[in-house]
Amino acid sequence: MFCVAALLCGTGLYAQQDLTLVEAGRTAYRIYVAPTAPASVKDAARALQHYFKKVTGAVPAIINAAPRGERPFISLGQNTLAVAAGLNDKELIYDGFKIVTKEKNIFILGPDTNAGKVSYLGGSSNGTSNGVYTFIEDYLGVSWLQPGAAGEQFIPRSTLTIPPLQRSVSPVFNFRVVSQTIPGPTLTRWGMGLKQGRFAAVEHEHAWEQTIPAALFKTHPDWFAQANGKPVPPAGSYKLETTNPQLVQAFADVVIETFRKNPAQRWYAISPSDGVGWSESIASKALYETDPFGKTSLTTLVLKFYNDVAKIVRKEFPDRKLGGYIYAQYLYPPEKGIPPLEPNLSLVVAPSIGYGFQLYRPETRANWDRIIRAWGESSKKYGFDVYYFDLPTVLMQSLGILTPPAPEILNFIYPRLHRYGFKGVYMYGMAIWPVFGPLNHIMAKMEWDPQQDAAVLLTAYYQKAYGTAAAPHIAQLYAVLDTAFRRFYQAHPNAGYNLTPAHLKEIYAPAYLQLEAHYQNALHTPKDRLQQQRLRSFGNVLSLLQWHLKANGLMDTAYTSALTKNETGIDQLLAVQDPDQSLQLSAEDIRPEPPFTVQAVANPANQPGSVVPTYGRIRMLLYKTTTAPASVHINAISSNGEFVAYRLTSRNGQQVHTTGVIRAGKNIPVPTASKTPYLLDINNRGSYIQAQVQGAAFAYKTNAHGAGFRVCTSAIEGDSLSLFFYVPEKLRDFSITLGSSPGITARVYGADGQLSGVLNTGTASASRLEVVLTPQQMANPAARYWKVVLYKPAGPAVQIAALTLDARLPQWVTTSSSLLQFE
Repeated sequence: MFCVAALLCGTGLYAQQDLTLVEAGRTAYRIYVAPTAPASVKDAARALQHYFKKVTGAVPAIINAAPRGERPFISLGQNTLAVAAGLNDKELIYDGFKIVTKEKNIFILGPDTNAGKVSYLGGSSNGTSNGVYTFIEDYLGVSWLQPGAAGEQFIPRSTLTIPPLQRSVSPVFNFRVVSQTIPGPTLTRWGMGLKQGRFAAVEHEHAWEQTIPAALFKTHPDWFAQANGKPVPPAGSYKLETTNPQLVQAFADVVIETFRKNPAQRWYAISPSDGVGWSESIASKALYETDPFGKTSLTTLVLKFYNDVAKIVRKEFPDRKLGGYIYAQYLYPPEKGIPPLEPNLSLVVAPSIGYGFQLYRPETRANWDRIIRAWGESSKKYGFDVYYFDLPTVLMQSLGILTPPAPEILNFIYPRLHRYGFKGVYMYGMAIWPVFGPLNHIMAKMEWDPQQDAAVLLTAYYQKAYGTAAAPHIAQLYAVLDTAFRRFYQAHPNAGYNLTPAHLKEIYAPAYLQLEAHYQNALHTPKDRLQQQRLRSFGNVLSLLQWHLKANGLMDTAYTSALTKNETGIDQLLAVQDPDQSLQLSAEDIRPEPPFTVQAVANPANQPGSVVPTYGRIRMLLYKTTTAPASVHINAISSNGEFVAYRLTSRNGQQVHTTGVIRAGKNIPVPTASKTPYLLDINNRGSYIQAQVQGAAFAYKTNAHGAGFRVCTSAIEGDSLSLFFYVPEKLRDFSITLGSSPGITARVYGADGQLSGVLNTGTASASRLEVVLTPQQMANPAARYWKVVLYKPAGPAVQIAALTLDARLPQWVTTSSSLLQFE
């Protein structure tokens, strides 16, 4: 339960006077931390000292020996001074805290987890730290609006006085996460300031693939989902045959073995892989039901699997938790009601019906409320825990756009989660901080106290972030978006959380001039340096949006303003930016490649590569044998409304060579150095791109995302596309899988040119070929390139094929066997 107490006791606070902590920039106070205090308490002490200096100029010393004499102190953590003062943290739950004044002294304490230890729910308690950051916010006046120094707001003061205090606070939720934000030390400080926390180290991700890997299909095909009476080869996000007792036991065995090897690990995710492809076996279909809207519901099937695994695991590890989604086709409660479930299960309800502003629809809200209430009430009835996962106020393609914080949606969700007994919240935020800062901030605030009013919090945010005079203009800017989004989603019953051309046409194009006008009004009001800096960063996103609307033919190209930038200006904007105010690919998206050896076996300087119509995220390896010019030319792009950007880096992802926007006709230069691998990352979700490489050897990463290497086969030039993959010398066998739209055909040829087999998805969502090398193939170490030929399907319909290579193979494909060699 959430508790904020300010207790006035007859001989306690009434008798106390206000405490002057700093006067004329000087302080007599010291910060006491016991030598044995947990690391989180010591870190909190340094933060308290840092912000004292930053706000007041005074620097209270940090001491580890119990203070003596009359000088006042600030005691942090549960220590001998707190005990002597009669204080403890016994009634606090999760990572709550107390802030209490006694005479001239201040005590801040709460449950704290020691290094190397975990809470009974596998996470950590940072009660004292939460108390310290609350003190910094409420009494030093610091707000963490965005990551980094530019995101901190406060009013300097040379004198600091606080009233007598007796506060006791415990949060509602034991799991409080705003995700999808840039990792690193500055974000960690932001999260600590907003009291993000994982007392419960909830694991809830899609986990079937990591638990039962695709390689097991060779020996246990009956563990995998069936179609047309046969097991479907695993491709992309594959499904399992959950009614098979041997599969259930094997799954549970992996979980048990994980817990045995990792005593501190208290959770294991058992959620199904994402997407479709559910088993159509007789046993599975017997558990199919119909949801309230007449669609297939798989909740009973999934709950049976969850319970079956949980029963086995519970026998050996009754205190460990298994986290499983309630989501998509298994969101609605079973027709006969939610059954009793094992107490070691923790369900993570992810109401996909409301993703991406769909809760603007009244009927969706009513449906959401029935679902969330049902799962919450059942958790109380049967004793299992429920957590919440959502992305209710974001569009997944956040680059080049901004969306409203939607306070009415947040005010609808958070109090109900509290009321219905949910234990924690995992909400998607967005990493484009200049415009998503308000949303990220308010969600974090409401995860600590879900009874707060999002609209009131937003008003305070705007005033602090942009200045009192600018705040109304920024509020009006977001109100324009709020109104447009509400109207759009009520008019489009099928609109979801992916950006589409309709969003651009019906929301952003009509609203842009209003957005810019409100922004310019805000920019030209009085404010301090940091507030002006934040607004300048905000304007950069509007510049991206203006360029994007023009590029999509939705805005007059003759229109110019202070925010107008040509393509070179957009590229420069993306290239030069504060890491804490990033406008494009985040650090998470640019990951280094594991070590491997690569060399060009032919000079490709005058050999243009074949065009591969890739779909979704792209990672290319580029390699030159000379210093002659080389480039990647974008022949075509079908962006589906996305603002698509690229980044060219060194192989370890650390050195950025160039970055910018992707458009048809774009020419991306490759650095002049020879015999140096480079990585080209193009981060997009629903676009297909035709790129042609000139003057460099190249290869495509086949596992840049979880769905295999995706090719838009309907856009293949000619009748077919040949892709070569390298087979290491000592590998005796391997598999290759084609997952796709129905009716895609591919042929696999050995390095000797002989047909090895055919892949065809005519009757299933995936086709798999198991290859065993012949003695002749094994004996020829020079012929290591095999070839898969994808054939262009008949008809105009868009067809996407996903190619998955055996995990033992180098995860790269090229369009010529004479270009690159991998080991």
